[in-house]
Amino acid sequence: MSDFLSGLGGLIKGMQPLMGEEIQKDASMNALLLHNDVTELKNKKRDVLAQIGQAVYETYQKNGGFSEYTALFEEADALEKQLNAKQTEMDAAKKAADEKEQQEERERMARTCPNCGNENEPSVKFCSECGTKLGEAQPSHCTQCGAELKPGVKFCGGCGARI
Repeated sequence: MSDFLSGLGGLIKGMQPLMGEEIQKDASMNALLLHNDVTELKNKKRDVLAQIGQAVYETYQKNGGFSEYTALFEEADALEKQLNAKQTEMDAAKKAADEKEQQEERERMARTCPNCGNENEPSVKFCSECGTKLGEAQPSHCTQCGAELKPGVKFCGGCGARI
């Protein structure tokens, strides 16, 4: 809700010169604009404090020092290790999911009839619609003009050659 109000406040603030004096003096409009200003300043302060914290942490990593913050630095180091481990785990899971999806697509294509395009049940050797033997690869590109062919087409859409 706060993001919505901030966005609305920014829009209204940008349109303020176009509004009449009566609307500019409206108390609720003024409160909305002030809310937007306060939120904007809080966000800027948060960003500056984060930059200060990052700079101090980087200095600690390079030179040591700031011993009064050792516990926080150690916690940040532990979180960084956990983050790196989770990132590695996430990347591996994503890769495994992509490979599984590709394998499922290969299996689906293997049971899709190259003649009529019917998707057959797994382990079927002949198309249940037209009887064509499955597993025989149809060319993916026309041998005459090189146009890409979709499964099940009998003629090239680019040059009309029989497939």
